Parts: sequence; C-alpha cells; structure tokens
Amino acid sequence: MTLALDNQYDPKTAGIVDAFVSDGMGRKKEGGETQKAQPLSLTDYKETCKYFLGNQPLLSDALLEARIRYIYDDSKLKDHFKPGYKVCPVIIPFSNMGMPLSKDELQSGGYLKLLIVNEKGETLAGFGNEVCSTFAMLPPEIQNLAFTIGTYERPESHLITPNDRTKIAQQYTTAYRSLEALLR
Repeated sequence: MTLALDNQYDPKTAGIVDAFVSDGMGRKKEGGETQKAQPLSLTDYKETCKYFLGNQPLLSDALLEARIRYIYDDSKLKDHFKPGYKVCPVIIPFSNMGMPLSKDELQSGGYLKLLIVNEKGETLAGFGNEVCSTFAMLPPEIQNLAFTIGTYERPESHLITPNDRTKIAQQYTTAYRSLEALLR
C-alpha cells in the first residue's frame, strides 16, 4: 500500500513521500536486502516542502529559541547526543505515515525534525519508528549541515556541563541558520 498515492498527491511527490515512509517504518527491503537510500536533489526537496507547507516562512527565531531551550533543558541530552553521532536539523513536511501535518503541528513547527545519526550513517531518531536511512535520503547540501557531537568535558558522568550544552546550542544554531539560508 502506498500511503502517499492514497492521499491523491501528484506522482512525483507521492514517490518521495512513500520512499521516506517505507524507509522510516523499516519496510524498504527487496529480496530480504535493505536497498541503499538515494538522496533527493535539493530542487525536489524544496518542491516537496513547498507542496506541503506552501510559501510560508518555515524557520523563525521563535522556533530556533524553542529548540535551543530543549538543548538546555533536556536532562537526558547526553543519552541522545552521544560522542561521534551527527545531529542535523531538517524539514520533513509530512508525518511518518505520509499524511499532511495538522494545523496545530504546522503552527508549532512540527515539520522541523532533529535527526540523530550514528557512525554508520543510520538515522536513529527524528523520523520513523525504526533505525532507518532518512538522513541518507536528504539532499547532500542538507546532509552537509550536520554537526558531530564531540567528547564531553566529563565523559564518565551522566551529567552534562553548561559548557557542553552551550557548544551544542551554538552548533545547532549554525546548522539551523544554514538550513534557513539554503531553503530561501
């Protein structure tokens, strides 16, 4: 079943949505082998975002501030952001089931995802229900925005220092602003 086609999307958009949804649900297999994800072009990515989100400004200072607040407030940040992992802010303008986002999700910036990618290039969190290759499906220009989590000041502790949080917040801000510029 192709969820996107069931929703009457144009064929090109339906194919893009289905690739993300199938991969995010761990169903992108042919003959028992997982297919290597092919990255979208930046043009196709932008067109898909526009198809779902229109011409509205997607990224704002308020949305950035909310994400930075998460970095400073999350007590388990170190468990999610492990040294060597890549972190990348991205826009995925549909749900992990291929459905358009609700009005509330759109207003709250639910299309802005934070992908966490391990050293093997597998997307561990941010979209989908399983380990997937969502990150690899993004245009190379967006993949290049990812930043790598470095060694923490106190690697043996579960606590994260204010300096570590500030460093991650600064890296996130740089990636966010670069995404904003790329999507103009």
